[in-house]
Amino acid sequence: MLPGDFKIKAAKLRGEPSEGMLCSFSELGISDDHNGIIELPADAPIGTDIRAYLQLDDNTIEISVTPNRADCLGLIGIARDVAVLNGLPLNVPEMQPVAATLNDTFPIQVDATEACPRYLGRVVKGINVAAATPLWMKEKLRRCGIRSIDPVVDITNYVLLELGQPMHAFDLDRIDGGIVVRMAKEGEKLTLLDGTEASLQSDTLVIADHQKALAMAGIFGGEHSGRERRNAEYPVRVRLL
Repeated sequence: MLPGDFKIKAAKLRGEPSEGMLCSFSELGISDDHNGIIELPADAPIGTDIRAYLQLDDNTIEISVTPNRADCLGLIGIARDVAVLNGLPLNVPEMQPVAATLNDTFPIQVDATEACPRYLGRVVKGINVAAATPLWMKEKLRRCGIRSIDPVVDITNYVLLELGQPMHAFDLDRIDGGIVVRMAKEGEKLTLLDGTEASLQSDTLVIADHQKALAMAGIFGGEHSGRERRNAEYPVRVRLL
């Protein structure tokens, strides 16, 4: 039985027997996404209840974080507070450092040191941005109100949700000279990822190259430096604001 009291039953379609129906997320009442059917991984066990497979019997907690608790902008920060309040140990995921396999670098210059005391970047190559994001990651992003875009964007958003650490990936070919972290010039224009043009104020922290602003730091990426599917080289940047 689907939402709207629509019952799936055996029927004939164009004279051929049909025992079921291929569904989209919207048809199952999971989300508003109706762009095609749900494609499960090849190793998904046949016959498994889709609710159990996608772990849909879940609870969502909405938390309003005050400006003085930026440490709670990620799941780890919330878990830390809950652990302290209940006198329980905090189980932090174990993360193994990934050794660099490239010698490629790009220059970073931090001018607005009070607003951004530290900025880190790393060049990543050989990414297939046409690959599919794993379904489990798409589901976790969806439940947090984030739409899946492509593997690169999805990974940076996933890290943001878990650690509370803003991240962004730039198209390396579209950066002129290097990264500059600075305050915006009054009235400086920036075309955002959604195509709208923002007129920046001088108290706005931006990530720029040597010619123009690329992004509003920690808020919105710019259209010019966005990833293109033809490109597979990115400086992935992390900053402390």
